[in-house]
Amino acid sequence: RIPRLCNAMAGSPTASQQGYCDTVGIDLGTTRSSVAVWDGRQVHVIANESGDNTTPSWVCYISPKERRLGKAAERAAGKYITSTVYHAKRLIGRPYSPSMQEERKSL
Repeated sequence: RIPRLCNAMAGSPTASQQGYCDTVGIDLGTTRSSVAVWDGRQVHVIANESGDNTTPSWVCYISPKERRLGKAAERAAGKYITSTVYHAKRLIGRPYSPSMQEERKSL
């Protein structure tokens, strides 16, 4: 149950009255990802900070303490290509192996 997320949703009287949501769904896509909540009556897709319903599935590590996500990571990738991860969904569930680590370097 996610009180802050559901209370912040505009236009969801059920979630606001109850103060929580029963279900949160995450669509981790190869190229884009999204998050939605079920308020007991309907699904609400949660917009990102740019107002978009989907976010590019990219992460760029600028430094150990700084990272960029989504569109910002895509924009930074040219400068930080060796520390940018995209299409990570292809790696989920794969066993660790040295050859997989070599392949990861080319992502």
